[in-house]
Amino acid sequence: MITNLQYRITYSIIFISFIIGILELTNTLSETYSRLIIDILIIILFFISINKSINWKLHYYYIFFIIAISLLSYLHNENQFILLILFLRRLLIPVLFFISILKISYKPLKYDRYINILLFLFILQIVATFYKYLTLGILEDYIGTMSISSGSIATIIPMLAIVVVYPIYYKKSRKIFFIYTALLTFIGIVSKKGAILFYIPLLVLVLYFINLVKVKRKILDYGKIVRGLFVALLLGYLIIRLVPRFNPEYEVWGSFDTDFVVNFISDYVTRTNYNSNDQVTGRLSAIPIIWGYLDNIAPIKFFIGLGPGDILKTGLVGGQENVLQHEYQFGYGSRIGVWWFVFQIGLFGFFAYFIYHVKIIKYIFNNYPNYRLNSEAIHLKYSIVVTIGIILLDIITYSTVSIENYTTFVLAYSYLGFGINKLNYIVKKELKLNSSGNS
Repeated sequence: MITNLQYRITYSIIFISFIIGILELTNTLSETYSRLIIDILIIILFFISINKSINWKLHYYYIFFIIAISLLSYLHNENQFILLILFLRRLLIPVLFFISILKISYKPLKYDRYINILLFLFILQIVATFYKYLTLGILEDYIGTMSISSGSIATIIPMLAIVVVYPIYYKKSRKIFFIYTALLTFIGIVSKKGAILFYIPLLVLVLYFINLVKVKRKILDYGKIVRGLFVALLLGYLIIRLVPRFNPEYEVWGSFDTDFVVNFISDYVTRTNYNSNDQVTGRLSAIPIIWGYLDNIAPIKFFIGLGPGDILKTGLVGGQENVLQHEYQFGYGSRIGVWWFVFQIGLFGFFAYFIYHVKIIKYIFNNYPNYRLNSEAIHLKYSIVVTIGIILLDIITYSTVSIENYTTFVLAYSYLGFGINKLNYIVKKELKLNSSGNS
């Protein structure tokens, strides 16, 4: 009975997180209230599961450290108390959700339903993207049914979705896998996301080599290596032709000009036009600007930050603008997860987040060796690892959506939790069969 309720609540959380944008667009529910409903459901799910323990103290150590460093930074910087609460909400709600999923008993049919819900929601995003393209054209805002303005999810969500699809279809039908990959990439193309030129071909290449090396164990199959590189390059070529900003004509299927692409990317990541009226920096050019600022503050603040909530976008105390970009005038390039941590709870806070996720990867490798898994389970295992890799890649090089966007963290941590539960089930089943066979 409890297990069924846990699954129903989880399904509801996932579904709501994927329609936040359309609820706001239709004036049905604002994003603030949608987030609040998801928070409440996650807290209910956590307390329903509280009597079931998991032999994995890492999560609680992480929660304790994040609270401790946040309190230390709060007391040192004397920030508003409401900002401390809102900051902890951003960091702890995803962890509570992850823990709650890990405590749900694995049921094959329920897991299949979870995957089917995700596939339905992915298709819904693709359909919404085609509708957007036909009615509005190529535009950064309105990302599927998920968000009106959080453009970076048009890069990260397709990547996470491709990883989810990978263990389902890569072995059964690679045609379906590549069709999904192309259609999910289209979400980023229609939202003008230049980062997909690098991230998605790289992701496809990583998944291809996982299948080649870890599943088929064909390390020196040069023919397949060349094939994998060809697929990645072809995907990159198509992205260049389809994303208008990558050609001089600024149109779909404009000319293929590698010099223009290289110059555009170089200018984009190194631009330095920033002032009170025009906060435009690239992600690379923002580094020395921010580092120069940090170099002039008290050393303790570099390690514990300027206070939890100092740069949060919230209407409760300071509006919805990006504080690093506008108030600190660091420009667009400052909107990366690393700076989100460093400015609020310092380098200690970022390292806690980073080490927490690395430890999850270590746990997976230690507890689910390949010799105990079939090929489908090996695909799932590495899909989980790649999911964590995407989160860290986003935080370190791209944006803050893995922390702040509800669709992103709900998709990522539900997949991590359910995936680990399934691996647990497979390994225990295999050990049980071995023990009964030996007896």
